[in-house]
Amino acid sequence: MTTSETNVPMIEAVQLSKFYGPFVAVKEISFQINRGEVVAFLGPNGAGKSTLIKIILGLVKLTQGSILFNEKNLFHQRTEFVNQIGCLMETPAFHTHLTGRENLNYLNNLSGKIIARTAMDSVLEKAGILDRADTLVRTYSQGMRQRLGLANALMSNPDFIILDEPTNGLDPNGINEMRQLIQSLYEDGKTIFLSSHLLGEVEKVCTKVAIINQGQIVKEGRIEELLKEDQKLSTLEEYFLHHTVEK
Repeated sequence: MTTSETNVPMIEAVQLSKFYGPFVAVKEISFQINRGEVVAFLGPNGAGKSTLIKIILGLVKLTQGSILFNEKNLFHQRTEFVNQIGCLMETPAFHTHLTGRENLNYLNNLSGKIIARTAMDSVLEKAGILDRADTLVRTYSQGMRQRLGLANALMSNPDFIILDEPTNGLDPNGINEMRQLIQSLYEDGKTIFLSSHLLGEVEKVCTKVAIINQGQIVKEGRIEELLKEDQKLSTLEEYFLHHTVEK
């Protein structure tokens, strides 16, 4: 990937922890995501990735820790950042009796936004679903619903975009198109938090990775630098398995 990242932090997380009674979902996680970076957070199921995303979005309350967004407290000034953060969750839910366009209008109206048709069409085209925008969501495949979720994430032209398993339900052509879209967003200077199990795709689109296991970050850095640590590990998949599979 061509470089558009800077050394200016967009997200600074310090000692994030989330406990559900005796269960530790996330424990003392600290990280920094700079402007223009595409950073993948990788981990086995149950490692804490989804909890981390929910923390950033304000969907769960932290047990301890803090997050700065553009050097301001994310939790104290969340309304200021609503339009600066876009998110595609792993399995986006929509009203199936409405069309794709009607769903997007409904969701944006909830947050007090009115999106011009031309602006919506531009985002729908970028997400690859403009041709089906005016048909009922009940007729959509999982991959099409994923594209609609992506369109919703991009609707406010956010600076920071969370993509949680963005290729879920996509066929090989769709996966390739998603890769190109992430590349395009990167070249536009967007900052992307990516969660994915497709490690081959992560290698192609990400500038850095953080590996989470049992609620903690066990390794993080640029992929090429991490692979230099052990010459026996030649791919990100091998590196990931080495640091997450119980010995």
